[in-house]
Amino acid sequence: MNATEVNQALEGFITEKLLHGDGADLTLQTPLLEYGIVDSLAMVSLLTFVQNSFGVTIPDGEVSPRNFKTIEALSALIMRVHGEASNGA
Repeated sequence: MNATEVNQALEGFITEKLLHGDGADLTLQTPLLEYGIVDSLAMVSLLTFVQNSFGVTIPDGEVSPRNFKTIEALSALIMRVHGEASNGA
């Protein structure tokens, strides 16, 4: 798993499931919370997708607006948590 793969998977999930296929304007820096793309229900869907797709469980303390601000921010969180799990931290 690398950042590009995570970005692409997140972008695909958000486009299909949260934007119902209309992700033409979606970028890695699109403000997901500010634009109303991710709300509390969508966040639960995203967390489930992340766990099922990447085998990564996001700790409760990391579920914050800063980490779900953009696809790029969420991808960085996934990569960090995955790295910590791989290193036994």
